[in-house]
Amino acid sequence: MRRVQATSCELEYLPASNTRQYRLMQQYPFDEEPLLLCGEKGVGKEALARAYHRQTARRYKPFISINCAPLAETQAWSILFGGTKNSSEGEPHLSSKLSSAIGGTLYLNGIDNLSNEAQSHLVDMIHFASNRVCARGDSSHHGIRLVGATQLQVDELESSKRLDAKLLEYMNHHYVELPPLRYAPEDIESLAYYYTERFALPENPMVQAISTPAVELLQTYDWPENILEFERLMFRAILLCEDTQLEVDHLLPYLPLSYIPQQQGHHKQGIMMRSGRLALTNDRGEVRRLRDLEVDMIHFALDFYDGRISEVARKLGIGRSTLYRKLHDLDIKVA
Repeated sequence: MRRVQATSCELEYLPASNTRQYRLMQQYPFDEEPLLLCGEKGVGKEALARAYHRQTARRYKPFISINCAPLAETQAWSILFGGTKNSSEGEPHLSSKLSSAIGGTLYLNGIDNLSNEAQSHLVDMIHFASNRVCARGDSSHHGIRLVGATQLQVDELESSKRLDAKLLEYMNHHYVELPPLRYAPEDIESLAYYYTERFALPENPMVQAISTPAVELLQTYDWPENILEFERLMFRAILLCEDTQLEVDHLLPYLPLSYIPQQQGHHKQGIMMRSGRLALTNDRGEVRRLRDLEVDMIHFALDFYDGRISEVARKLGIGRSTLYRKLHDLDIKVA
């Protein structure tokens, strides 16, 4: 079994020659083989699949992505095979999705959500597509390359019974397991630099770097939603940053209020502990008014940013004049 331990920083769409992702692909090229990517939600399976796609001649052909997780059986059968189960009997026929993937890559997220019957039929149709290409003698196409993704771990693939035996045999142990970000803290520094560069240029060119304390703060968080959560935080922080360097204060508002970094000083720790989550109901169990919630939120922001009106307005996503108007209308006094 060829079991690969990919790292979380190996998730760029176009890997540069100095990244670990590039070196991994040189060691395990998987140029034409089917591939099964395993790992938790948000670890970047589709990004890695696209990187594998673009490392081969298939990069000039389509990358067809289908999320199977939310699909009912009839929907999945219709999208993948162009009809119902019964319509698959008789002469094979490629659906538009499978036809489009010929020569390229078919990426199925949540492939284990398909029924075993659908998985088995999928393998048959991929073989049929490849045989049809060979019969035509078309050297510009190479059939369909299947890349599946599952939240199962490699050790669970066979015991879970969620993957059909024919599909596992077709995959031929070409598995790549991506660990969650909390198990790869050494990757966070690379990711921080990568996303700073990626988002700053198009969204906020004034940002030129991220500080060492800010990177250290990111390394202390567990990232339960993995790369997806990391990417969202970096995008928001860079978008609203008005300095040339991303600092700790630019990141803290986008971390959960329950998260209390020990190195941030007693003042902000106290604010974060007092805030908890804003109560949505009152003592009588009724939903609170929006006005009351807004008052609490503005009080919290003023306390958190030491009364700095410009900073409070930026973090709340409103203009200074709008904030001053709200302070007047809500009768909020600023020291």
